[in-house]
Amino acid sequence: MVERNVLSQNDARLGWVLNDLPKPLTSATAVMLIDNGNKIELRMPWHTSLENTTTSVKRWWSAMLSLDAGEELKTCHFPSEILFQDEKGMVLLIGCLFSGYESAGAVGVGRVEARAAVMDAHELGYTKVDGMRTVIPGLEKWLRISSVETTISRNAEGKPESFSINGSSAEKILLSEDMGLALHPRWSVDRKATGENYVTQFVELETRSDGAMNWEDHLETHGEFRDLVRLAIWAPVGYQTVKVNRESDPKTVGDTTIAERWAKFHSYLIVGYNGEGGDYKKPLFTFEDIKGEGYAKWRKICKNFSRGVNPLMALLNNQGSTIEMLLTQSVIGLEALALQTAVEQGFAKKERDDESIALRLGRLKEEVPLDFLPKDWERKCAATYNGIKHANRTMPDFHTVHENYLQCVLLFRLWVANRIGVPPAVLRERAERDPLMRKLDHLKAVNPPSQWYKQNEDR
Repeated sequence: MVERNVLSQNDARLGWVLNDLPKPLTSATAVMLIDNGNKIELRMPWHTSLENTTTSVKRWWSAMLSLDAGEELKTCHFPSEILFQDEKGMVLLIGCLFSGYESAGAVGVGRVEARAAVMDAHELGYTKVDGMRTVIPGLEKWLRISSVETTISRNAEGKPESFSINGSSAEKILLSEDMGLALHPRWSVDRKATGENYVTQFVELETRSDGAMNWEDHLETHGEFRDLVRLAIWAPVGYQTVKVNRESDPKTVGDTTIAERWAKFHSYLIVGYNGEGGDYKKPLFTFEDIKGEGYAKWRKICKNFSRGVNPLMALLNNQGSTIEMLLTQSVIGLEALALQTAVEQGFAKKERDDESIALRLGRLKEEVPLDFLPKDWERKCAATYNGIKHANRTMPDFHTVHENYLQCVLLFRLWVANRIGVPPAVLRERAERDPLMRKLDHLKAVNPPSQWYKQNEDR
């Protein structure tokens, strides 16, 4: 089944606004909706020769930037939500802000940028939603569950004679009573007009709130779980789809409600909006290793160690940064984790404040049940960090910085894995074949030991 109401990049849609607009704008004014690849924008054209009022559309748009506009025009702000409709369906734009206008003589166009677009919404109000569903590409592989089973029958010679495909969704996995966070295994069949049939299995992550909440609050809960998946495979996994639900806007036929409406949600404010996938073949840990108890521990880490977790997880979104920036950010994150562990262990404030970076890094190193770092690693890493940070020190070479960066990321991931309950024996086995650990081993094998440390002792 081909979806008609979709928002494709650079595919301009011409339609109308259904809700009331400030004078002199009217719902009879045609508008163009476009996703240009980095923002969702509504464009409204004008032609002054077609205006019958002294206050023209052009004057209204220009007044949005004018300091001496009349009081009437100053109060005419665009609504924060705009309901758009064309021959393909309805689209609700939320978080709308004036973003400028252009004109040439009698003609021009005004622009409004939307924070998000809700496909097929039939009412305003989607800044607050009752539920959210997201699909993380390949999540079923990390969960080690399958909703589709294929059986092949073979003859006496071993050649295939027939096959059957059975789709059967496993039971949902409740992760938390908070917002009813749960995993729902699903499957679908897409029959193409050209004869191909595609069977897909996937897992939906769902939240439902007791009363409508800001969509960002729902997304934050989804993001915590996705970050755990990202941590396990260390890849910037995105969202394949995001859907939202409002109980007040169900699907109907006439006056009869037939089903919940789960509307697709588009926003460039969402990290991973592009739906990037990842390689699940060699994860540091799987959901089977930690179960729901491990996820609960991860949520506590996200809350109590946010000053460290946030910059470290953000490394995945900044892969285009220089290696020096990545190492600096990783050490900042590790230092924050170590400071919080000092609080846990009852260190007095003065004692915490007087610690060197090397001592803090060393405390994290001691927590990890793997001996993969050199004996004096914490001192060397602190020296590298300070060499980048302080202009009066010698800048460390690329290989030194790169090696320290990989070590920092591995330390963070192993520290979390240990805290959320991955058995030490499992962690050792998985770490040996983890792609980052393999990369680190390769760097050590092909590059001689760094001479930079001998000449730049930490001060």
